Amino acid sequence: MADQSKSSQDQAAPPEERVPIGQVIFDDVFLLLMLGLVVPTLLYIVWGLWSTSVIPVYHP
Repeated sequence: MADQSKSSQDQAAPPEERVPIGQVIFDDVFLLLMLGLVVPTLLYIVWGLWSTSVIPVYHP
């Protein structure tokens, strides 16, 4: 009798759904703040290094 009630409880319980990674990212305010500061900073640093590296060398 106990086995039947246990199996019926297992069948009645819905399986746990995984939270999508997009929802995890957008729910974390501090992660969004960090990404909003780090991504533009890195892009501007890389852009500045690239533009500096393509300047032609002066040969008098």
